[in-house]
Amino acid sequence: MKQTIMETKRGDTKIWAAIVLLALFNVFTLGYLIYSTNVTDEAMHSIGVNISSLNVSFLSYRSLQDSRLVGIENSIQNVSDSCDMGLAGLDNDLRTGIDNMDTQMLDLSARIDSLETESEEKYESLTGKITGLEDLAKGVDIELLKESVVIIQLCDDIAASGTIVDPEGYIVTNKHVIDEMDNDCVIRIELYNGRKFRASIVAQSSVRRDLALLRLQGEGHNLSAVRFGNVEDIKTGDKVYAIGNPFGEDLTKFTVTEGIISGFRVDNGIEYIQTDAALNPGNSGGPLINNKGEVVGIVNMGYLYAEGLSFAIRSDVVEEFIYKEMV
Repeated sequence: MKQTIMETKRGDTKIWAAIVLLALFNVFTLGYLIYSTNVTDEAMHSIGVNISSLNVSFLSYRSLQDSRLVGIENSIQNVSDSCDMGLAGLDNDLRTGIDNMDTQMLDLSARIDSLETESEEKYESLTGKITGLEDLAKGVDIELLKESVVIIQLCDDIAASGTIVDPEGYIVTNKHVIDEMDNDCVIRIELYNGRKFRASIVAQSSVRRDLALLRLQGEGHNLSAVRFGNVEDIKTGDKVYAIGNPFGEDLTKFTVTEGIISGFRVDNGIEYIQTDAALNPGNSGGPLINNKGEVVGIVNMGYLYAEGLSFAIRSDVVEEFIYKEMV
């Protein structure tokens, strides 16, 4: 029993030793935990401080980057605005340039149209002149026309001109030429080829018309007669020729002068053609000829002391008188 008690005591001692050891372990563990907890709090505090510092640094860095990004965005916006303004200005310049080009093109087109019109007018004028020259070259044979003009000799001192209007010897001249002759005067006619005839008076117009119709004596003359032109086709500025016997001198027989139509005049109801062709006493009754070789008037008066101021009776008036008297 004693042994048992001893064994029991030994067993209790072991248990208490184990308990003590366990208690010391717990104390140690508790101390370690307490120590560890304090270290962890300090570490956590330090970590928290570092994290706060890092957070501040990050926030500062982020703020700086945000500021830089804002600056970059502002720069980009400024560049964009500048580009927009530049493009807008360029667009305006281009539109203005295009508008100016359109205006210049319209002006150029108008000038081209004007030049075309002017060219057409000049071409028509030139064509007319060329046609006139061609007609002149084809139609005006002065030597042939002289064969249709005669010299009228009244008595011994009165001379004038006449125009053959019919191959059978009908000649037109001015009434004032015939009025100057005496009753016993003989009318003598000289042709361009030198042949001479006597003539008689067929008819006389009124004083206002100032026309007379003569006829050569004899038959079968077959003379070269003039062609009458349409007086409505002539105009101021057209070239004309006059053939006659100025001053009734042998030296001036069948003289040809050149001029233009200066205008159209009316006197006492009779229409006249005004010309600056040189005409003198003795030209009365001679033809005024256009550039086609046609008679457009019969010379009837001029002013002695006014150079280039002469008149002819219109051909339509002459034709009306002739055909009335020849029927």
